Amino acid sequence: MTVMKKKEFSDIFAVKYDMGKGETEKFLDDLFETFEEIILENKKGFKLGNLGELDVNLVEAKDHKRRNPQSGEEFMQHVPEHYGIKFKFAGGKSGVKTKLKDTK
Repeated sequence: MTVMKKKEFSDIFAVKYDMGKGETEKFLDDLFETFEEIILENKKGFKLGNLGELDVNLVEAKDHKRRNPQSGEEFMQHVPEHYGIKFKFAGGKSGVKTKLKDTK
């Protein structure tokens, strides 16, 4: 799996919207910073148009039974309460998930 780097994304964006590369990088930095602020300040996710939905939820503290593969010894591991972030692609006719299926 290959992940597009920010520079590649920025280059595509600059061409599509006829912007300078520096201007595009600044815009994208501000956009991603805003996403981060929304998540940190509100502890909730948001929709990204036909792309999908970013979901932020509180995961309760839990004890997990684990096993050391070398010794076979079982032990309990405590995982404290924390926030989990998930991304769900949009379905439906105009969603990217549906469009991606149609490209096969």
